Amino acid sequence: YEMIEGVSVLPSFTVVREPFERLQRIISYELKRNDTCLCRSCIQSKIKIEDIKEESSFYNFIECYRRKNSFVNNWYRPQYEFISRKTKLWKYEWGLGNDFRWWIDKLFNVKLKDIDNVTNYFYECASLIRTKIDSVEKCDISFLKPYVEKYYNKDYELWESIEK
Repeated sequence: YEMIEGVSVLPSFTVVREPFERLQRIISYELKRNDTCLCRSCIQSKIKIEDIKEESSFYNFIECYRRKNSFVNNWYRPQYEFISRKTKLWKYEWGLGNDFRWWIDKLFNVKLKDIDNVTNYFYECASLIRTKIDSVEKCDISFLKPYVEKYYNKDYELWESIEK
């Protein structure tokens, strides 16, 4: 975003998720949305969770999905690629309630609407997504954790560097 003229001088923030939790939510949502398939467009086949149990197949899936679908969404894109050194960071796991509102006000002098939970407000605004990602039951992808840690290693470094 900093390559766009005038943007680099603007203050910015983002909400970052723990990388494995983020991927687990995305995959769970994709499995529900696509009738047990992770992706229908990758290599013209229906990819199921059991198809990515090997390390190389996991990486191939992520890269294929990013090539075919990144124009629609950036779900599998590493979070660090969106962040500059000046971006202020908030962990999603800290919640989006009063502490988050206070943090935004303190950093940017912006008063968010006085609501119990900003998360609910964002969900109401996101009417294009029919199923809330966080309301989908998580599937067990613990077998992918070593691959996730390796593929998203810079996201883990970023995650560990964030302090409240």
